[in-house]
Amino acid sequence: NIADTILIIDMLHHVEKNDQEKLLNNIKTKLTKKGKIIFFEYTFSNHKDPVLKTEMLSQFMQLTLEQRFGCMSIMDWIGNILINRSQTPMPYSYRTLEDWEKFYIELGFKIIKSQFIGFTENFFHPGPYGLLILKK
Repeated sequence: NIADTILIIDMLHHVEKNDQEKLLNNIKTKLTKKGKIIFFEYTFSNHKDPVLKTEMLSQFMQLTLEQRFGCMSIMDWIGNILINRSQTPMPYSYRTLEDWEKFYIELGFKIIKSQFIGFTENFFHPGPYGLLILKK
């Protein structure tokens, strides 16, 4: 155990779903007994009010679930591959905020905070984001 807090920003959707559990279990071993993980992830909520209420979010939330994931795929691809010209893996492993919560609970984490941020304007690409703070 080496860290009190681990910060993961905009990354887990770039990991294949079947590898996410292994990654998080490995990260969990790096935390002190009272350690926390802070996730800022590309996601949206079907039930929580967003912190940032924008017209773009309003239009996004009118889409079907499938259309939202498709929209996120396009925005993510444009931001990472086209604009940044990165070699970022693109498995499109998106989950809703509620699905992330369920996933973390199944891995034995306690959720301290879960918040739907909404569409950020000053991040490297706009998109729906959520914040989760977990305790070991």
